[in-house]
Amino acid sequence: MTIMVSISRSNEQLIIPWLWGISIGLLFYTIGYFFQYILYLQFKPKAWMYSIHEYSNPRTFNHVQGWLIPLLALLPLFAKGVFKRLSWFGLSVLYFYLLVTSVRGLPLALIASAFITLLAFKPQAKLLLKVHAKAFVFGGLAYLLLIQLVPLLLGHGLSDESILHRLDSGSSGRLHLWQVALDAFKKSPWLGIGPQHYITEGTGFGSPHNIVLQWLSEWGGPAALLMVGLSVYGGVRYLLGVRQRIAGETISDHSALVQVAIFMSLLTSGIYAQLSGVFITPLSQVLLVVIVGSAISFHNQEVGVVRAPLHWLEKILWAVLLLFLLVTFYWVFYKEFYLGEYDLYLLWEMNAPRFWLNGDFTR
Repeated sequence: MTIMVSISRSNEQLIIPWLWGISIGLLFYTIGYFFQYILYLQFKPKAWMYSIHEYSNPRTFNHVQGWLIPLLALLPLFAKGVFKRLSWFGLSVLYFYLLVTSVRGLPLALIASAFITLLAFKPQAKLLLKVHAKAFVFGGLAYLLLIQLVPLLLGHGLSDESILHRLDSGSSGRLHLWQVALDAFKKSPWLGIGPQHYITEGTGFGSPHNIVLQWLSEWGGPAALLMVGLSVYGGVRYLLGVRQRIAGETISDHSALVQVAIFMSLLTSGIYAQLSGVFITPLSQVLLVVIVGSAISFHNQEVGVVRAPLHWLEKILWAVLLLFLLVTFYWVFYKEFYLGEYDLYLLWEMNAPRFWLNGDFTR
């Protein structure tokens, strides 16, 4: 899917309408959120993070924010006229939700990626970070008003799940999850324990909250090394490519801002994936496909990559991919939905998200 996007010859101009569509979606989501907000006011919530409706775990929403927050800063820079003020809504409301969910890993990832982006692309990063600072102020004021002040005036007290409260809560069990992943890797260092099998290790989680350790434990050392190597190689190539394009003035200021924002988006999600399951939640995976594919497309267009004729080895790889898809269809969809022979859940994890359960073929 990423390759399909990368060869689509995407244009940076298409990013802006796509981001406007995301902002409209956030508007409708926020309208729905305030119905949930009213309910939470009535029941004196102890944890406002769960007011993020339609998500059994608010962290899956945070995974999406990691991709979108760096990109939505583009809208206020490019919007004109009456749309100028409206362009601030999407980014501001995402910062509001960031504060509501009391997430810690995402702010750390955003700060780290902003610092690195500033070092690599100082002029463009300054423009983007000014937008982020203003939007954070808007989102922060909304948070203080709606989540802290209004409940306080109603006699409910301050929310006891604020970020400041959670900063003292340690690693949230991550060190234990990481150790379990390392122990699983030791059991099968070459091939791993199997994709999506971390949940069978008895931690109650479908992920060790670290993508490298998840690759290491589930796919084995060689595969993890290849994945990390390819990710770092691709990221560095894109970074150097953007710097070269900006220095050589082969792209417009508009395109430069878009490509720098995409770099910050990739970097934020990559850093956040070391602390949470960013790459294993479905909506976040969709954004990964679109954004990584767009980055490859922009890079290849500038360096003049021409798609070669289909090689015999590529034909074999496509055939293997098709075989894997057929096997997946048989073992998961056909056996589950038609024959009823596939377990819908693990007995000790009945509430675990659906996408973490399809991997256990061992029982």
